[in-house]
Amino acid sequence: MSNNNSKSEKGNSPSDPPEEMSFSHLIRKGQPLGEGAFGAIYRVTDDTTQQEYAAKVMPTSALAAREVEFLKQQTHPNVVVFVASFVEEDSQILVLELMETDLLHYLHTKGYSTGDDFA
Repeated sequence: MSNNNSKSEKGNSPSDPPEEMSFSHLIRKGQPLGEGAFGAIYRVTDDTTQQEYAAKVMPTSALAAREVEFLKQQTHPNVVVFVASFVEEDSQILVLELMETDLLHYLHTKGYSTGDDFA
């Protein structure tokens, strides 16, 4: 991906990504982690630091901009950490803390019943 049309915003991350991090550094896009109505999430690796993240790729929109602003303000331990945001061509890319489990798995391991709605 070209870095020429990239704009980035850096968030507060415990892993301290490089100051000049760009999506171009995340060249090793790994497996898809999930897909929803608003975009897809991929496991990505920063080529400079080898740090793994989750990258949510969605169309550039007012909704995407609101999500970036919301995540930048969150500091709760139960909310995924926002690392950076990039606009490349027609896509908004949110780089987030990589979670090794999902909510459904977590609830099952804690013994909570999730009902048939979540299956």
